[in-house]
Amino acid sequence: MRILLQNTITAAYFESPDKWTPNRNEALDFGDTERAVKLAYELKLEHVQVLLTFESSQPDVILPLHHI
Repeated sequence: MRILLQNTITAAYFESPDKWTPNRNEALDFGDTERAVKLAYELKLEHVQVLLTFESSQPDVILPLHHI
């Protein structure tokens, strides 16, 4: 399983604070949801969601983030 941040408007994936990619394979894998959520809030990212992706044919799991 990979844990990614995805922009809900552009569908791009977080690679670094100043770089987003359309290719999910190039996206930063956060390893756990807490790390992804913490970074999203620390960087004050807007319009993002946490995306859990799986190697198998399981569908992705989307966790919407709301602004504080």
